[in-house]
Formats: sequence, structure tokens, C-alpha cells
Amino acid sequence: MGLRDSTETTAHDDGKDGPVVQAYVLIQTEVGKAAAIAATLSRITGVDSAEDVVGPYDVIARVGAPAEAALSDVVDDMKKVRGITRILTCQIAAPAAPTEN
Repeated sequence: MGLRDSTETTAHDDGKDGPVVQAYVLIQTEVGKAAAIAATLSRITGVDSAEDVVGPYDVIARVGAPAEAALSDVVDDMKKVRGITRILTCQIAAPAAPTEN
């Protein structure tokens, strides 16, 4: 599993060297494990964020990679986390351009 150091930052799509393929991953977990699973997922390389939520899914993660095959590898790493019962990947069709303040 590709884990990153807790001090490593994640790349964001800035149109230059960030991930070109991004997705939201909707995750169902065993009862009572959402927070721990979100924390574990946050340490996987390619996972930009993972939050435990209330609703039909228990965790929602945002992931990014330089290509679809690499994105698939990230999701495969996520599937190895114990306590996950279902994963649904929703690839972002066209990432929004960064806004200027």
C-alpha cells in the first residue's frame, strides 16, 4: 500500500504538475469504523482528503493521479483497508479551474 509520510503534502490540480485525473470515492464501512478508516485512507499516496460523513456512505475521499491507470492503483490501495465493505468511484468529468481571490 502506498502510504505517504505525515509531513508530505498532496498535489493539487494547478494545471501544471498536479493530478490530471481526479475522483470522489464513496465508501461504506463496518459499523463504528468510519473515522479510523478515513484517517488510514488519508495516509495513502494519491488520497487528497478523506472525511467520515453521515448518510448512505460513511467516508468520502477525494483522490488524484497523473493517469487513469494510476488512479485505479490508488483505489486498489484503498480497497486493502480493513473494514471497508463497499467502494464506489466517481471520476470528476472536468475539474474546476482554480479561483483567484
